[in-house]
Amino acid sequence: KWNLLFGICQFGERQTVVMSLVSFFVLNPHGGVVIEKHFRGLLSRGILDYFLEEVRNAGDDYSTLPPVISSQKYYLINKYVNGIFFLGITSTEVSPLFVLEFLTSTIEIYKHYFGNVNEDIMKDNFVKAYFLLDELIDGGYPFNTETNILEEMIPLPSLLNKGKSILIGPGSGGMSAILPNGTLSATRWRRRGVKYTNNEIYLDIIEEIDAILESNGNIICSSVAGTVQVECNLSGDPDLTLKFANSQIFDDVSFHPCVRLNVFESERVVSFVPPDGKFRLMDYRSKGNIALPIEVRATITRGESMGNVRIELVNKHVVDKDIENVVLTIPFSKTITSSTLSSRTGNVIIDETTKESKWMFRSMPSGINPVLEGTFTYPPGSNPSSPELTLDFEIIMWAASGARVDTLTLYNETYSHFKGVRTITKGGRLQIRTEG
Repeated sequence: KWNLLFGICQFGERQTVVMSLVSFFVLNPHGGVVIEKHFRGLLSRGILDYFLEEVRNAGDDYSTLPPVISSQKYYLINKYVNGIFFLGITSTEVSPLFVLEFLTSTIEIYKHYFGNVNEDIMKDNFVKAYFLLDELIDGGYPFNTETNILEEMIPLPSLLNKGKSILIGPGSGGMSAILPNGTLSATRWRRRGVKYTNNEIYLDIIEEIDAILESNGNIICSSVAGTVQVECNLSGDPDLTLKFANSQIFDDVSFHPCVRLNVFESERVVSFVPPDGKFRLMDYRSKGNIALPIEVRATITRGESMGNVRIELVNKHVVDKDIENVVLTIPFSKTITSSTLSSRTGNVIIDETTKESKWMFRSMPSGINPVLEGTFTYPPGSNPSSPELTLDFEIIMWAASGARVDTLTLYNETYSHFKGVRTITKGGRLQIRTEG
C-alpha cells in the first residue's frame, strides 16, 4: 500500500522508505538558482543543463515540460509553481509520484510559512527556507513534514522575528533551542500535552470535477478528485474513527501517515490519531456517474476574417444549492487581432496580451440562462483554431461524487467536543470542446 504523503511503502504495520534525493533545487526558468541543497556529496550544477534544455524546448508553455527528465546517471523530477521550478534529483529508480508528492508537500509548507511562493518571496525568506529544508529532508530521505511539529522548531514569520533579523542578523531566532514535544511522543506527527479550552474538529470534503465535453454536451470522460482537509483542535491523545456512508465510491485512495491502512482495507473505515492543527487526511478519486451542474452550449462560427461567439450556460438543477463563483475562460488563438464580448450577466475581462477572455459572475441567476455573445477578428486566411473552454464554479454543501460522512467517533478521551463537516465541489479540469 503506497502512502504518497511520506514517500514510504507500507506492508501491514511495517513501513519502508523508498524515496531518496541526491540534490534539491529551486530555480527560475532562466537557470537562476534560488535554493540549492545537496545530500550525497556536492553535485555539479552542470546536471541542470539537461533540465534547462527541456525548459527551452517547452517555450512559454511549461505544462508541456516532462515531469521526469533522465540523464545518464540521474533522474530530474520537477514541479512548476508561480514562475519557479522545484527540482528533486535522484540517482535511483523510484516512483516519480513519491518525489512529486514530497515536492508538493514542501511547496505547501513554504506557502504556510510565507503566504505564497515565487522567486522574490523565496529570496526574501531564504534563511528560513533553508531551516525548513533541513527539517523536511535528512540525508536525502523525507523526515518531518508536519506543520504543527515544524512550528515548534521554526516559528512562523512575524514582525518581531523580522526586527530581530534586522538588529542581530539573518537567521537569528530562526530555530528553537527546545526539542519539540512531537519527538518524544509515541506518534511522531502529534505533539504531547495538547490542551484546548474548546475542543473542536472540522472536516472539509473538497471535490473537483475533471471532465472533457463535446460541443453538443456529451461527456467524453469524467471523474472527481477529492481531498479531506482537517482542522483538529482536540486536547490530549484523541483516537478517531471516520466512517463514510458510501466508502465503496472511493478509488485510488492515499492517506496521511496517521491513518491505519490495515483497518481501512479490512473495514473500510478511516481510523487515525490526528496531528494537531490543519492537515490533509486523505485524497481519493471517484469514477462513477458524475452529474455536471452546468451545461455549456457554445457556438463559435468563423468567416473570412471575423468569427461570432454565442455561449449559453444552463443550470441543470442537479443540486438545490447555489452555484457560485462561476468563471468561463475562452483561450482564443494568439493569431486573432481583437475580440469584443458582452453579457447582461456578470463581467467580461479580455486580456489583449494572452488573447484570453474570462466571463465571471458571483452566482448562477435563477429563472434565466446567462448568455455571452460577441465577435473576434483575425487576418484573412489565418484560420485560427477553435478554443477549448474551461469552466470553474463552486457549490457549498454538495459533493459531486456523493461522498457522505456517516459518523466521526472519538475514542481515548471523554470530554465533550464539537464536530463539523462541510462539503465543497469545484470545477477542476473541466474542458468544453467547440466547433468552428
